[in-house]
Amino acid sequence: MLLVLGECQKNYRRVVVMCFERYGIKKSHVSFFNLEKRLREHGKLRTTHNKRKSITNERNSADVLGAITLNPHVSQRELARASDISRSSIQRILKENRYHPYHLIPSQELLVTDYHSNIGGL
Repeated sequence: MLLVLGECQKNYRRVVVMCFERYGIKKSHVSFFNLEKRLREHGKLRTTHNKRKSITNERNSADVLGAITLNPHVSQRELARASDISRSSIQRILKENRYHPYHLIPSQELLVTDYHSNIGGL
């Protein structure tokens, strides 16, 4: 596509027509302008973005993980209220550190009569 841009002497509207005729690619002239601009500024077609959110920084991560270590039964909502961090950010921090939300459900102990009543029906 950039070769077509050279052939059309940087006329972006002609590039759109030629790319559609040759390759069947339908893009706007602004797309080609941005592509060339990105290539000139960065030297590559794709720029890498810092995907790390500012709220899930090291300090907040350490605070959340510390609170989980002190009380593993605390809910994400309680952590969100106490730390002024959104629940989704807390969930993201826990997921990045491989913590999974679950609740232990205590059950009563089994008695000998429970075994006989369940097997007796068979």
